[in-house]
Amino acid sequence: MIKNIHGRVIIKADIEGKNFHTFSTGLKIRIERNYNNLDKKHTQQVLGEVVSSDTIPTGAMILFHHNSIHPVNIINNHSQLSGVEIASGIQYFSFKEDECYLWKMPKEKEWNPAKNFGTCLYLFEPYIGPLLGIPPKKIKDILYIAKGGDYAGNVCNCLKSTGMPIIFVNEDGIEETIIRMRTYEGYSDREEVIAINYELTEKVLSGEVYVGVTEKDCKPLNKYYE
Repeated sequence: MIKNIHGRVIIKADIEGKNFHTFSTGLKIRIERNYNNLDKKHTQQVLGEVVSSDTIPTGAMILFHHNSIHPVNIINNHSQLSGVEIASGIQYFSFKEDECYLWKMPKEKEWNPAKNFGTCLYLFEPYIGPLLGIPPKKIKDILYIAKGGDYAGNVCNCLKSTGMPIIFVNEDGIEETIIRMRTYEGYSDREEVIAINYELTEKVLSGEVYVGVTEKDCKPLNKYYE
C-alpha cells in the first residue's frame, strides 16, 4: 500500500483508455488519437482512480490535468501488478492536488468539484430572425457557474479564456466533455470570476440565453439537464 504526501494525490490510470470507443451495441473499437490531433486535451488520458488522497475518497474516479500523466510523475516499483493490469496499460502517478478537477464514486452520475474548482457552461445567444439554420452565437468570457465556489447558480464575467474543457471517455466508453474553472469559497488572488452578471443570469433562467458546451448541444437551462 502506498500513501500520498501532503499536497499530492496518488492515482492509477489506464494510459490507453482514451484510445477506445464503445457503441450502443457493445462493439468496442480503437481510435488512435495521437496521430491526427496535436491538442493534448483530446489525446492524453485525464481519467483515473484515486489510490490515496487527503481530500478525495480512495476508489473515486477522478478527472485531472492532461499533462499530469507525464513520465516525471510516474511511480515505479510500487507493487506487483497483475498480468491484466500490465496488459491494460495501467500505471500509477503522483501529482499535485491543484491538478485534480472533479471526482465521483463509480456509478454515480454527478461529478463533484475538487477543492478550489467548479464546473461551468458556456453561454450562447440564439439567432432570432427569418433565416433557418443559423447557429447560436457564443458569448465570450461569460460563464454560467454550475457547481463550486461562492457563485454557483449565477452567470459571471470571468477572466479571459476561463473555462477549460475536460475531454474524457466515460464509464460507458463514450467521449464526454465537462467545462471546469478555478473558483474559491472566500477570497483568493487566483479567483477567475470578475463579477456577477445579474442581467444575463435572468436571461439564462428565463431561457432567453442558452447554455452548453458547444453551439450544437446548447439549450435553455431548464432543458439542458433533462
